[in-house]
Amino acid sequence: MLTESEPEVFKWIGMGSDIKQKRTNKKFHESFSNGCLVIRKLDYVTISNEDAGDLSDTTEECFIARVLDLYDDGSGSDSRHRAVVEWYLRPKDLKQNKRLSYDFASFNEKNEVFRYCGKKMWDVDIDAESIFSTCRLITLPEREKVPDRFYDNGEPLFYTRFSYNGVKLTAEMSIQVENASNLSLNEARRCLFDTNSPVKEEIEKKSPFRSFYSSGKKRKSITVINNDRDLKKRKLFSDDEEPKKTKGKMKKKMKKKMEVKCDENDDRFEEARRSLHVSMLPTHLPCRESEYKEIYSFVKGKLESGSNGCVYISGFPGSGKTATVLEVMKNLTEERNNEDLCDFKFIALNGMKLTDPQQIYVQMVKELTDQKMSSRYAIDYLTKNLGKWRKEQIVLLVDELDLLYTKRQEVLYNLFDWPSRPKARLIVVAVANTMNLPERIMTNRVVSRVGMSRITFQPYTFKQLEEIINSRVSELGTFVPDAIKLVARKVGAVSGDARRALDICRRATEIADKCQSRKGSVGVKDVDKALQEMFSSPKFMAIENASLNEQMLLRAIAAQFSHSGVEECTWEDVYSSLVTLCRLEGISPPNESQACAACFQLASCRLIIAQDGRKDMEQKIRLNVSTDDIAFALN
Repeated sequence: MLTESEPEVFKWIGMGSDIKQKRTNKKFHESFSNGCLVIRKLDYVTISNEDAGDLSDTTEECFIARVLDLYDDGSGSDSRHRAVVEWYLRPKDLKQNKRLSYDFASFNEKNEVFRYCGKKMWDVDIDAESIFSTCRLITLPEREKVPDRFYDNGEPLFYTRFSYNGVKLTAEMSIQVENASNLSLNEARRCLFDTNSPVKEEIEKKSPFRSFYSSGKKRKSITVINNDRDLKKRKLFSDDEEPKKTKGKMKKKMKKKMEVKCDENDDRFEEARRSLHVSMLPTHLPCRESEYKEIYSFVKGKLESGSNGCVYISGFPGSGKTATVLEVMKNLTEERNNEDLCDFKFIALNGMKLTDPQQIYVQMVKELTDQKMSSRYAIDYLTKNLGKWRKEQIVLLVDELDLLYTKRQEVLYNLFDWPSRPKARLIVVAVANTMNLPERIMTNRVVSRVGMSRITFQPYTFKQLEEIINSRVSELGTFVPDAIKLVARKVGAVSGDARRALDICRRATEIADKCQSRKGSVGVKDVDKALQEMFSSPKFMAIENASLNEQMLLRAIAAQFSHSGVEECTWEDVYSSLVTLCRLEGISPPNESQACAACFQLASCRLIIAQDGRKDMEQKIRLNVSTDDIAFALN
């Protein structure tokens, strides 16, 4: 495992304060860092579940909580870093309460949680170092279905609809309304007439119409009615004025309603931002019709013939590989539901979401049998029973295949060897960024299992990028045609990454929305400002201001990554690639001491991550920025 040039340890951010506990050694903090992880108060986090064994740090078995407080107990022990949390329970935790009469089948077992607000059945004071990641939590209405979306920008995503007090479930969005309705008439009157009432102060703060009410004339004294008996007494003993019969119905004075004008441009900009998001898959993927047909014919042919198969899909990042495969499987699933195709089971796994390559066996067993077991038993179980207990075929999508690379290459060999068995009933669709990954890093026995079924995705041209952006925003009319052309040409000349082009357009939409002088459209100036923001980031400034040797070293590391398909590379490979690049550019290559000095400088700027220790030529190096950032900054 790689570490940075400095060891990654737990650190408090800031000096801390002892204002809450002056008589103790406790120091309270607002946030801390543990390596690359930064946790702040009120963050939603995932906590390791030690009872789950190998699955302790997975999103399926971890604990979910909200950080309420952070402090150092001052003991100096290994467990002195503490965190006070509010727990969120999973549906399986509620099944232990047999008095609950809810239909647990309506709950989402994977990403639905319940806020616990009952008695302290679990310790809320935990070790802060057991927190291993942040997550997002979204509150939904009671009757809304929990979506099957598990990640948002790389963070685990959870949903909550109810809170649990140990006895019953209560809808989260209706708690405040229920608390208000439980007030009696007398309590409501006290809240309204009591000038020191916190409820009245809160209402006055939240009311948007407070400034429209006039204070009126002040009276000398005000009679406060505390209950119904006081109200009756006032009616009986009030002789100041005789009651008079009104001649007719009193006209009720109606308050003039405040007109709220909604700008149509805001709605269009919001809709444009939503459609330009990378996770928003369109109904039709443009510019990938030929690749779609190849994948569709391959998978459907294997399903109809009942045979096994394996296909290797490669291409540059952001070229639409995963999106095309998912669209193929979506259409095949619809055909299966319409009984136009035989039954099959689709499993999608991503190497980036696995903490270890061996975890892919655990995830496969869980998807196929709903059982949990360690990786050691999972591989034996799959090898012996694959194809025996299921009648339908299995379509396995393995995204980010290059992250499953190990020295012995057992994981890659098993993935490509299982489809070659006659009774496996398995179709493997492997996706990676490197085109020649099998020949570069795989042994001969693994390459022989891959076969000749390969599909290559070329980078998008500027015309294709322009068509992709138009397909998402043409109906809204929020973009000027010249602005789209500028983004397409800028990205197409460097990398052809559609995701980068969509991010730039999305940022340009936010800039145009904030600018009040625009007439409801995103222009060239907005796109140019978004590009300038991207180029003025600290990473781009550091790369642009680096020395010639440092820039050439960054290009050599990026070239080695594109060549091998593996994020890690040795210093020996990087230096040989550096010498080759310098000779191609007509520059005298630096010696090893000069190259090492450039490497240390890049590591101190956190542009690369270098392995600790003196391993000389076998030292591991990894980029801490994307290859697209290097290409944008240096071109």
